[in-house]
Amino acid sequence: LIVEMASRFLFKRCVQIGRKSISSKFSFNSDRNRLLSTDASFGLYKRALMREIDSSLPQHALRIGGTTVGELDIKLARKQHEALTKAIQSTSPDLIIHHLSSDGLPDSVFIEDTVIIVGQTAMITNPGALSRRAETFEVKLFLEETYEDLEVIQQTSGTLDGGDVLFTGQEFFVGLSHRTDIVGINFLAQTFPTYRVTPISLKEFEQILHLKSACSMCGPDHILVGGDLGLLISNKINEISPSTYKITYVHDPEAANCLYINDTLIRRTEDEFPLSADQLASIGGKQLQVGASELAKVDAALTCCSVLFNTMH
Repeated sequence: LIVEMASRFLFKRCVQIGRKSISSKFSFNSDRNRLLSTDASFGLYKRALMREIDSSLPQHALRIGGTTVGELDIKLARKQHEALTKAIQSTSPDLIIHHLSSDGLPDSVFIEDTVIIVGQTAMITNPGALSRRAETFEVKLFLEETYEDLEVIQQTSGTLDGGDVLFTGQEFFVGLSHRTDIVGINFLAQTFPTYRVTPISLKEFEQILHLKSACSMCGPDHILVGGDLGLLISNKINEISPSTYKITYVHDPEAANCLYINDTLIRRTEDEFPLSADQLASIGGKQLQVGASELAKVDAALTCCSVLFNTMH
């Protein structure tokens, strides 16, 4: 009861601070993760969820500010998406990719926003854009019918996009954005109570959709950041987190979004981001380059198109 009352007080205090200037020192579950270290299996996955690109994507996909775009080349987008799928599959012969249909939903290919899976818990999100909430139905049904060992929890308060959630293996950093609010972040903290959850305000970056538009994990305890937002993220992490991370900075924020999976870094191509090429190469290890120029036209990044996880069976 005391813990519950304290949690409610902290949440109310955070709301009083205001959504425009949330304190960078505030963290949910802040005392529960100080002694945790990154699991040795971080980045090792045997399951992935992906969705097809719907034919309505070029005309009806959302963009920052709610506008639509028509110049996207859907044939090239599908070719690049197929290349990403093959790159993910190539990281392990044991990896199984589940391909879900698009259900006529233009943004459904960006499946990352619909579910957060850590351990044996899957949190079905309540996306910030009203038009995208129907995307969660198929994801929830599939997980419940396919993986009995997963505890599937439906978000019932606030809004949250998976693109705002950076899980380091030790803790969560979550963007307080146009799509994710403080109530949604609180729900995430309640769903994963053993992990520290820290909000990072993105309100001063009007043209940035999600936190991971400028950062991602590129290895165990290794965070890749890019652009001005990347500098803000790295400063906040250094200021807030009790953990120690290696942080690599790249010139382009879009180039900082990559997939670290099964000891392989899947990243954007040198042709797309020549100013970030040397910095990306310096990370070392096995790397695969994948183009994503078309989906980027609707504010997408590499992590948007998949959900990586493991199960007991």
